Amino acid sequence: LSFGDKEKFLAIMRKNRIEDEDVKEAMKLIRKTSAHDKAYELGRAFVNKAKESLAQLPENNYRKPLEIIADFIMERKK
Repeated sequence: LSFGDKEKFLAIMRKNRIEDEDVKEAMKLIRKTSAHDKAYELGRAFVNKAKESLAQLPENNYRKPLEIIADFIMERKK
């Protein structure tokens, strides 16, 4: 972000009460960065690590649903 955009974003985050318009502005500023892509990559790495850990557990009624939940977390839109 440019210095001005960074200041706008920080001003929004410092508010005691954030309005809908503030959220829209913050999202607009975030979209100017690669933050979303980096967050997705980090999330995918955590999910992969979780699934590797689950694979070391014995098969049971809980393992597969936990793997499905991990994948769902990465695919959900909201």
